[in-house]
Amino acid sequence: MNTTKSVYNKLFKEEMTELASHQVQLASLDMVIAMFKDAQSIYKRGQDYAKEMEAFTKKSNVLHADAFSMNKGLRSELIELEKQAKQLGLDVKSNPEYKKALDILGPLENVIAMTDKFRK
Repeated sequence: MNTTKSVYNKLFKEEMTELASHQVQLASLDMVIAMFKDAQSIYKRGQDYAKEMEAFTKKSNVLHADAFSMNKGLRSELIELEKQAKQLGLDVKSNPEYKKALDILGPLENVIAMTDKFRK
């Protein structure tokens, strides 16, 4: 009878060990599933970020081109205005509108430098 009890005790003990092992495996699987869901979420955020950066880069390119073109054109016009005024014996450098136009060149160059960092 002791032998029978001993056998039954061992059988039930092994079954519990086996069940505990399955529980550990299932807990690991639950962790993998949770991490997979988090990874999918991070991937989705990455896709959204890439789309935003693409749109931002396009806007930056347009702004850069506009600022560059305006800076170049305004400089040319200011030089031409100075030449014409000089031929007529006028001093445009004291004109408030001329000063405003001259003063905006620096900020335009800042826009060019700032947007240049994000161009492709």
